[in-house]
Amino acid sequence: MLITAAIAIGIALLFPADGISISNDLRLKFHLNLSAQKTDTAPTTQIAKIDSIINQFTDIEDDTVQEVTQNAVTEIVTIDTQPNCEIKTTVTTKPAQKSINKNLQRIEFPEDSDRFKTFFGKLKNCSSSKVRILHYGDSQIEGDRITGYLRNLMQKRFGGSGPGLMPATPPIAKSSAVKHTASNNWRQYSIYQKKDTSLHHSAFGIMGYFGRFTPESAWIEFSESGQAYRSVRNFTQCRVYYGNANTDFTVKGYINSNLKWFEEIEPTADTKMFNWDFEQVPKRFRIEFEGIESPDIYAITLDSPTGVAVDNLPFRGSKGTEFVKLNLAQMKQMGRYLPVGLIIYEFGVNAVANNSRNYNYYEENLRKQLRYLKKVWPKADILIVGVSDMSEKNGDGYVTRPSVRKVIEAQRNAAFAEGCAFWNLYEAMGGYNSMPVWVNSHMAQKDYTHFNREGGHRVAQMLFDAIMAEEE
Repeated sequence: MLITAAIAIGIALLFPADGISISNDLRLKFHLNLSAQKTDTAPTTQIAKIDSIINQFTDIEDDTVQEVTQNAVTEIVTIDTQPNCEIKTTVTTKPAQKSINKNLQRIEFPEDSDRFKTFFGKLKNCSSSKVRILHYGDSQIEGDRITGYLRNLMQKRFGGSGPGLMPATPPIAKSSAVKHTASNNWRQYSIYQKKDTSLHHSAFGIMGYFGRFTPESAWIEFSESGQAYRSVRNFTQCRVYYGNANTDFTVKGYINSNLKWFEEIEPTADTKMFNWDFEQVPKRFRIEFEGIESPDIYAITLDSPTGVAVDNLPFRGSKGTEFVKLNLAQMKQMGRYLPVGLIIYEFGVNAVANNSRNYNYYEENLRKQLRYLKKVWPKADILIVGVSDMSEKNGDGYVTRPSVRKVIEAQRNAAFAEGCAFWNLYEAMGGYNSMPVWVNSHMAQKDYTHFNREGGHRVAQMLFDAIMAEEE
């Protein structure tokens, strides 16, 4: 045994560090190469040089007017929580347009695409009608980080107001668009979380989520957020989408504690909607439910009659492959109430985390989701936003995860195969090893995966510019 060990060590010491070539496709290497020089210092990691991309944001920041109240504090952009201050923000994008366009990452389209012709046709008529943009995504879009600024830019350009679709109960990552509170006797159910064995249906609605209250009463309240953009505050319509109501229930509407509206709702197995229009924009209003059994509350929309509505629809922890599990008939019912012009599909963070050798399975699964969404909204355009750069620790720095570009390729292939558009966020933000620059510039969190609120605004600006570049 000692002789065998000595021979093995001798071979290891003499074996070439780069191995011996056996053929064009095969190279023999010693598993533990003792001749390799050891070092106590890890190699220095090179990060992307993207000064032109980062510096363009200065123009946007300088063009942002903030009116801060006397008790306000400075916003900290290196974390993803919101300060307890009242900040009124208006943004004018035109002066910064020339600086942004020199770094524009264009949207890619499959052959024979009409390049959003249908969507832009609807935008031209939105002074007399409403155009919805659904922004689906994983935790990267939570808290309205990207969607909120995109909504602001769209509504300033084409009109419209309100934060759009809201869940029955406040999400984990709260939106800055509106203050949202609810009684503590609501229970949440979602398609993208662990399956609840007490449920015997898959009708979760457009948000992939619904809420139920424990009898016999519950409430939901919305009030003006000091951090909301002005266009978001000016909604005049409230729509509540519900279904699976086995018994009748009553709904009351209060403005500043004054009862303004009352309705008795009959039992129904279908998905239906009741509405409440405001004579003037309320600073605070409450919806109260009473019943011996709760219906399923799928969503609430806070909108205006015309213009653009942009909805933030995050599926936390999702790869974006749960849509096909949703009840198609119920989705179509709800989709008739909510006609959509554009669907933005922004997933991938959790697919990258799988670190798979190949992503053929993911590509095929993604194609199924796109076909499903087309069944629900056959007249809507679909834009796939490729996954952003994501880093992992390597020596003394952070480098792009190997699976990032594999996921991007799968996303692009799926988009083109199903006749959808593709926007490469990874390249737009700087490509390989760009996430550390965003972290160091206080535009991404220190998990080297998620943008913070500041970075989300910048991504939204780049996405908005890319979409508008296709307008004829």
